[in-house]
Amino acid sequence: MVNALADILTRLNLAPVVIVFFFMGVILIMGTLIDSISILLLTMPLMIPVVSAFGMDLVWFGVIAILATQIGLVTPPFGLGVFTIKASLTDELNELLEIEDIFKGSFPYFIMMTICLVILVLFPKITTYLPALM
Repeated sequence: MVNALADILTRLNLAPVVIVFFFMGVILIMGTLIDSISILLLTMPLMIPVVSAFGMDLVWFGVIAILATQIGLVTPPFGLGVFTIKASLTDELNELLEIEDIFKGSFPYFIMMTICLVILVLFPKITTYLPALM
């Protein structure tokens, strides 16, 4: 089944970066609903053979997949990372802060992480520079 998915995507003649942005979108959407380990366990067995078929670096793909997962954890509507922060607050702060306040506070970080994700997808050498030196 995984090889069939790789064959189908290869036959579509899409640029590899389009496939990667699609995969990152799937991971971001899943990140709003479930935790990071579940996302990686569900998606990586399907995505890694496709990425390999396109000849992309797996270290690079792993880094951007983790970053996309972390972005999803601070993204509404559920953003499990935000709910974890809310649950860890002391009682006084918990009564003062609403979940919307935490989402508003995490928004600049969401923007910066998204910019970093786009840069890493478009310029994979940034991610693979140090591992290539080894």
